[in-house]
Amino acid sequence: MTDSCDRDTAIQLARHDERLKAVVASIAHAERAADASVKLAADELSRRLEILNHAHQQAVEVQATYLPREMFDAWKKETEARMHKIDADAREIAGRLWLPMIAVGGLAAAIGAAVARFVFP
Repeated sequence: MTDSCDRDTAIQLARHDERLKAVVASIAHAERAADASVKLAADELSRRLEILNHAHQQAVEVQATYLPREMFDAWKKETEARMHKIDADAREIAGRLWLPMIAVGGLAAAIGAAVARFVFP
């Protein structure tokens, strides 16, 4: 009976040993798969980060071509002041010239009438 008991125990131990080896192999396989997955994720993150860094560099280069808002507002204010000055000067000049222009127009009409008398007697 002891012999039979020892044999049954040895068989059970062998089965447990096989199960244990299978579990260890499964864990090792899962670890390798996890390592490969982490490596793949790290490579993908590195690739995406490289793309983002390149895109950021391009955005910085494009941004450098734009004027800051403060500079644009100052330019706009200065340009509007110049335009108002030009308008005021043009109105002043037009106001000063209306009388001489009427005189020149009248003179031209008189010269035209005198020439017409000589040309068409």
